[in-house]
Amino acid sequence: MKTQNEHTNPDWEKVEKLNSKLSVAWGESKEDIWAKMEAQMQRPKPKGRVIPLNRSVWQWAVAAVILVLLGSTAFMRFYTERAVVPAGEHRLVELPDGSFVQLNAGSEVRYHPYWWAFSREVQFAGEAYFEVEKGSRFQVESENGITTVLGTSFNIYARDANYRVTCLTGKVQVENAGQTCRVLLLPNEKAELVSNELRKQSVEAAQDISWISNRFTFTNRPLPEVFDEIERQYDVSIELPADLRFSYSGNFDKGSDVKQVLRYVCRPFNLNFKEEKNGVFRIEKNN
Repeated sequence: MKTQNEHTNPDWEKVEKLNSKLSVAWGESKEDIWAKMEAQMQRPKPKGRVIPLNRSVWQWAVAAVILVLLGSTAFMRFYTERAVVPAGEHRLVELPDGSFVQLNAGSEVRYHPYWWAFSREVQFAGEAYFEVEKGSRFQVESENGITTVLGTSFNIYARDANYRVTCLTGKVQVENAGQTCRVLLLPNEKAELVSNELRKQSVEAAQDISWISNRFTFTNRPLPEVFDEIERQYDVSIELPADLRFSYSGNFDKGSDVKQVLRYVCRPFNLNFKEEKNGVFRIEKNN
């Protein structure tokens, strides 16, 4: 006779069958499993992949840098400072290297300040006195001629067809616009362009820069040129006869009244002047 414990429990038999199905067969020891897990954890992580930029991106970047450099260079090369002096005024202009230009009335100078370290060049029209600091070549270009120095002082008169250069200190090289004629000036020498040829002569250089002190000196200059200078200095308009073919030697001081100066210049040539309206004069021949 079986005891109660020995009786078969149908529910217990079901549990045993279920356990037999869920049981896992371990083919490796616990130590082997831990060793594999540690090895897996210590394995180095794969590096990130480097993806190269597309070649066209590099090309665009290089092109952009080149454009910026070209633009900066063009700006430095062609940016221009310009000083214009109207009638009745004088003006002192300092250039980037400390050189000075004293501009007479009705004159203009242009230069490239950001390119000055590479090339000391100015474009000029009118009349001016230059004091140039020593250094590389300094060049003044006018419509009718080119003046080149290293470090010196000189005066240039460049109006219409007239081109005259006077050397005060140092040495000055003067060329016509076509560079077919060239002269070298020493102190108290002047070069004047006549029929596209440069003629050199000795002068008293101080007289050619007396205009800086508002005194204007003329030596055998055409009379219309003298009246032109009076127009510029006093900011007036002067009408001249068509056949005024006289030459004038003399001087006048800007401190004098314009009418007094006109009277002084006209008298030797039997000329008279009439004021048509304020600031407008007409020169007439006396009968």
